[in-house]
Amino acid sequence: MRQDLKDLQHLSLSRRLEEISTKRRILVLQLAELDAQGKAVQQELHNLDSPISILPSDILAMIFEAGALLEASAEFHFGSLASHVSQSWREIALATPRLWNKIEYTKPAEVFNTTHTQRKLEGGLPLFFQGPSRRR
Repeated sequence: MRQDLKDLQHLSLSRRLEEISTKRRILVLQLAELDAQGKAVQQELHNLDSPISILPSDILAMIFEAGALLEASAEFHFGSLASHVSQSWREIALATPRLWNKIEYTKPAEVFNTTHTQRKLEGGLPLFFQGPSRRR
């Protein structure tokens, strides 16, 4: 009888330790989530210090469209670059169809001759596929 009581106490305390351990794991996950949220808010706060942050979204979208037309570097896609600056720029860039209507194929010209294929997108914009030009 004394052993049964001891076994019950042991079982009860073991269960309590498991409950504590489970609650601790949940709290650690919640702390990690709060840290991630805090970091994101801190980055947005930092971005507010930038003078460009006062521009309305539609004006910034027009600037992005103009930048995409420059083709300063075929190595980088302008829409991708703009969408990686901040969360607000990402939202604006992803919502600007003209940043995403041109896809460049980078295989050698022997494999893929330059073609211009137009397809209609949801926004009615043509989609251009272009391979690299041949160098002579």
